[in-house]
Amino acid sequence: MIDSWDAPWSSIGRINVAGFRSTSMCTGTLVAPDVVLTAAHCVFNRITTKPFPANKIHFVAGVRRDKHLAHAVARCVAMPEGYRFARKPMLAETLQDIAFIYLTKPLDVPVVQTVDLSETGGLEGSGPDFTSVGYYRDRPYLPSAHSGCEIVAEQEGVWLTNCNTNYGGSGGPALIEVEGKARVAAVVIGATEDKYSIAVPISSWPSLERENSCNSRAGLNALEDTAENQ
Repeated sequence: MIDSWDAPWSSIGRINVAGFRSTSMCTGTLVAPDVVLTAAHCVFNRITTKPFPANKIHFVAGVRRDKHLAHAVARCVAMPEGYRFARKPMLAETLQDIAFIYLTKPLDVPVVQTVDLSETGGLEGSGPDFTSVGYYRDRPYLPSAHSGCEIVAEQEGVWLTNCNTNYGGSGGPALIEVEGKARVAAVVIGATEDKYSIAVPISSWPSLERENSCNSRAGLNALEDTAENQ
């Protein structure tokens, strides 16, 4: 359990959605003052299979029991145009399970940069150790970290790892230390039936517009559904 607001833990937080009949929670990482990296399925309603209205999606940074560091609501969500929500996706479909949540305001919280390990080679087994972080449903008010986990295989462009994960941990970062600082190398999006966690590495992330995304087609995906769902 992580009970500290030191970097990088302060940058990791909960993505909360509260509706009339249900609630939802995932994990996200602040990668820019107003941008949160998470899994695309975290912004979808599992019952209706439609995106949540953007103004119902909250990011709460640094949740520690009854305290937190910062909070903002989503302005829009950018995700791959080809992403289709599925309750039980095929492994190949998880490759597009990535989203950037653009917030209505920047947060005064340190951010975590991303790192692409695709050119380092030899990642499986003897590759670098990762730390997987998430807010899990059984302990939702403190983040849990599994250090020293590794990639055991690469299939369909995604990593299968021996990192622990659980419900609520979707969207959490797989961190690696680079020059003494934590960097996001992948996003954990779930687990296989044989309990390997699935992580989408930065080298496999679909091309997403990182600027003016609320004006882009990808960025409008959640906003357009707002009117339909309300």
